[in-house]
Amino acid sequence: MKFHFALILLSVSMVFTSCATIFSKGVHDITITSNPANAKISVVNKKGKEVFTGTTPATVKLSAASSYLSKEEYTVTFTTPGYQSKTVPIVYKMNGWYLGNLLIGGVVGMLVVDPLSGAMWKPVTNAISIDLVQGISSTSPQLNVIDIADLTPTQKANLIRIN
Repeated sequence: MKFHFALILLSVSMVFTSCATIFSKGVHDITITSNPANAKISVVNKKGKEVFTGTTPATVKLSAASSYLSKEEYTVTFTTPGYQSKTVPIVYKMNGWYLGNLLIGGVVGMLVVDPLSGAMWKPVTNAISIDLVQGISSTSPQLNVIDIADLTPTQKANLIRIN
């Protein structure tokens, strides 16, 4: 009787487990740093929603999944006065433990648990470090010189003569 109970318990645990969820997680800490420090950062998901705003250095908790069987994608935009702004992606790839479901986790792990928990995806890197380049920042006013011959008729009509 004990043998049958142990066999049933082992079978149930094999059916309701999932490798990626057991050995990793669906939410990851991403460390973001910049040179110079204290740059403003904005993290935006693939739907265009800002999920984090702050300054470097920062550690951000980001979900790997956007929906069932779909990995999330993020971009991080760095801005600081006197430096050119820079945007970099946070890339996710399939977690190798997800394929362990073929041997251990079974169909439930592969089609339900790991996709719903987001553990089937992992970031390519857990740290982003950017060196910002000095120059005109996007927030600085700019002067553009344009030849009058290059203006459209509407732009010409809006010109104001200065004597």
